[in-house]
Amino acid sequence: MKFRKDKQWIRAEETKGLWLNLDTGEFYFHGKKYQPAYWRFGDIKESDTISAELAEFIHQYTTISFDYVPMSACATICSYGERYAALGKVLVVGGETSSTLIEMAKLLEEIPITMPEGCRVTVGNLRFYKSLCLYKKMEQVFAHKLETTPIIQRLLNIIAFTGYSDMTDDAYISMTRMMIAEKLYVLPTIEISNLVSQWHKCKREAGEPFDTRPAHGILLEIVETEARYNAYCSTELADDLRKHNDLPYLYLEDDTYICRPLITIEDFEDETKQQANCVLRQYLNSTARGETHIVSIRYKNTPDKSLITCEIDERGNIKQYLHAYNKDDISHEEKVFGAKLVRQARQAIKKRG
Repeated sequence: MKFRKDKQWIRAEETKGLWLNLDTGEFYFHGKKYQPAYWRFGDIKESDTISAELAEFIHQYTTISFDYVPMSACATICSYGERYAALGKVLVVGGETSSTLIEMAKLLEEIPITMPEGCRVTVGNLRFYKSLCLYKKMEQVFAHKLETTPIIQRLLNIIAFTGYSDMTDDAYISMTRMMIAEKLYVLPTIEISNLVSQWHKCKREAGEPFDTRPAHGILLEIVETEARYNAYCSTELADDLRKHNDLPYLYLEDDTYICRPLITIEDFEDETKQQANCVLRQYLNSTARGETHIVSIRYKNTPDKSLITCEIDERGNIKQYLHAYNKDDISHEEKVFGAKLVRQARQAIKKRG
């Protein structure tokens, strides 16, 4: 939809008579302000029978299919559907999933009942108008900055239309304040978008508030947040590795060889580097989950140098027993040691029950 700006008004050109007042955020049609329709269906309960009046309303104004929509959702949808139908709109929800219906209801709660006449109310255009409302709000908040630094307008536009549903308006405004304070609005558009995306991703993964005000700037905060999250994940993973792979029956030695389980992330990294195999990439997480066991066989007189990488399943059987570069040229002595390891593992597992 195209908009034409005229002082404090924006006209929606495709609708001819519809204007948005930038001062109040309200829509007017031919000089008259839109008024929300009365909610006839706002008190519908799940157990209620659908009335003929409601059925006729749904048939006339919406695309709801009652075969797929629970009555609890219909109550909300019909309430909003009626309000939008009064403004000449169509509420499009047919064939949508429950999660989409929930998001639609939430968006309808958040944005004003002032969308252009003839608009089909879908999740997509609701997201757009929610972003538009945020944009107008940010223009008011940063009006003084816009007067002195017009380039900030581009920053507001980029941030407002990123569309992260889990970020509140206050969080967006807080992030915008940080970026203005650090003059990050001078960055190219793609860099600003990437920065917003990184901020959202790192804070969401770390479970930290999006409106955190960092002491050392937003760029450093992203790096530090990612470091905190990775450290947390590494600690959790290390604990799981010790729990599932640091088992007594995976330790074995004789006069020539020693066997030790890989119980840290560093162990997996070292084994992968020495053996030129994929044990870190393919077996780290499955080992931490206890789905398999990885051990390293080494000569007793050179315990820091890996000789064989071995995978043992939950029954004590060897699944892989390979030299560097995944070579299976195992000597007789190495096979004998492997057999000892299997015997020890099976006995311990059998005794454990």
